[in-house]
Amino acid sequence: MAHALLRPFFEAHQIVADVLCASASDVDDETLTRRALGVGRQYAAQNLIRGTESASTPLFATTRQVANDQGLLQDGDDLQGRRAAHLAEITGILGDLDRIEQCWLAQR
Repeated sequence: MAHALLRPFFEAHQIVADVLCASASDVDDETLTRRALGVGRQYAAQNLIRGTESASTPLFATTRQVANDQGLLQDGDDLQGRRAAHLAEITGILGDLDRIEQCWLAQR
């Protein structure tokens, strides 16, 4: 069941990472959250995320803190490259969760 419990958290990370990749280096918290909520609603409508719980302000606050801790909110050497690498890492984790889910379904 790990895939079901962790998916909203990592989908929120993916949404914020997507927004960061498309944002200027000096994006503020309010703008980042507003954009992430919009992208999250869009992804939910397009079935790119499993549920609307991934597109929530509380999850985005946690995700924003992780991005800040990883230096993805401060300008510096190759910021866009670091943001893209972060997005690729999150995408990989979501792929891993898909594989875990497939194993779980196969065992049922």
